Amino acid sequence: MLAGLGHVRYRQRRYPQARRRYDEALGVLRKTLPPNHPTLGRVELELGDVLRAAGDCAGAVARYRTAHGILAPGPQDESVRQALDGSAACGVAGLL
Repeated sequence: MLAGLGHVRYRQRRYPQARRRYDEALGVLRKTLPPNHPTLGRVELELGDVLRAAGDCAGAVARYRTAHGILAPGPQDESVRQALDGSAACGVAGLL
């Protein structure tokens, strides 16, 4: 639910509000899910997108790295490519 609200704010280009919702969502998810759960990886990825859109490439890359670390060991899906693409957009391709 909180991540969904973050996505809505992201689409509205309300990045500070989107970031707060994603941070809140991660707080709840970290208390309820194992640290390698794919949902955590996807929310980290989405928060990285918010940070990149807001101009915080360093913060975005940190989130993309976290997402990649969670998602890469599992079944490969679109999320892993998104993490790599997001990092490349910040000019740090190959650092994951």
